[in-house]
Amino acid sequence: MSQPKELGRAPATRTILRQAGDQVGAGLGAARGLAAARGLTEGKALGGLVAKGAREVAEATAKGGKASKAVGKVAGSAKSPTHGRGIDRPRANFGTPATAREQLGLMGIGAGLNAGTQMLGASDRTTPGDVAAAALGGALQAAKLPSLEAARGVADLVYRARLVPTAATATTAAIESLTGDILSGRTPSVERAKDAAAMAAIGQRVGERAARLYAHGLSRAEKEKLGEKLSLMRTGMRGEKTRTTEKTKEKLEGPGYWVPDQRTTEGNIEAKFGYRAALTKRQTQARAEGSLNRVDQWTPNHIGSVGSAFGGMVANHLLFPALRERDY
Repeated sequence: MSQPKELGRAPATRTILRQAGDQVGAGLGAARGLAAARGLTEGKALGGLVAKGAREVAEATAKGGKASKAVGKVAGSAKSPTHGRGIDRPRANFGTPATAREQLGLMGIGAGLNAGTQMLGASDRTTPGDVAAAALGGALQAAKLPSLEAARGVADLVYRARLVPTAATATTAAIESLTGDILSGRTPSVERAKDAAAMAAIGQRVGERAARLYAHGLSRAEKEKLGEKLSLMRTGMRGEKTRTTEKTKEKLEGPGYWVPDQRTTEGNIEAKFGYRAALTKRQTQARAEGSLNRVDQWTPNHIGSVGSAFGGMVANHLLFPALRERDY
C-alpha cells in the first residue's frame, strides 16, 4: 500500500500552496491599494475586502447563480474534485460523537498553539496578558471545530462559501485582542480588534482551503491511512490505549466476520475517510451486535478545519507585522 505524500512535496500540494500564496499576495495588494486610495488602515481595507466577498456570494445566489461560482470569484481559481457537484459533505452522519474529554483536549491544544504563535511573534509591546489572551483565543478557536461540520449544513450558501468558520475565526480574534488589552492594562481598542479579525479571517480562508484541497488530492489508499492515523490520535485524546492495529478477523455472532482498523482498551474501532464513505454490511452488523464499539467518520472538511484554525493563528500573530506594531 502506498504511503501518504509528504506535505509540500507532492506536486498537487505545491500547486495548492502556490495558489494560496497568490491569493494572499493578491489580497494584500488590493488592500494596500484600497487603503492608499481611501486613506484607510490596511486592517480596515482587508476587512472591507472580506465583507465584499461575502456580499458577492449573497448577490450571486440571490440572482439565481450557483454559490460555487461565487466562491470561485471570492476564494480563488483552484477547484476541488467535488467543486460544484453538491457532494462536499458526508451523505450520512454515522460517526461516534466527541466526548467532553476530547473537547477539552482540543481546547488545550488550541490554547497551546495560539499562545505559542503569540510568543513567536512577540515584540517589546507583548505582555503576559497578551499571551494569556492568546491562550483563551486558541481554546475558543478549538472549541468550535467539532461544531463547524454541523453548522456548515444549516444553509447551503453559508456552507459552500465557508463563511461560518471565517466569521467564527474573525470573532475569536477580535475577542482575543480586546481581552489582551484588558489583561495588559491598555485601553481596549476596537480598531486593533478589527485589524486582528481581518488578519485572522484572511489566514483562515487560505489555511482552510489549502488543507482541505490537500486532503482531496490524496489517493483512496492514502485517505484510508490518514483516517486510521487520525483515529489513533483520537483514541489517545479519549484516554484510551491502543492494543493493536493489526488487521485480523473478528467473528460475528451471526454469519460472517469483519476486520477492525484498531483494537483499544475500550473495544474495536473502524475509521472511515471521505464524503461518500459508509459502513459495509458486516460493519453495520458488527455495530448492531456490539462488536464495533466506535466509528470515526473523517472527511477533508476535518482537515480543512484544522488548517482553518492554524491559518488564523499564524496570520494573526506572525504575519502582517506592520499592522501588529501600529499605535492605536
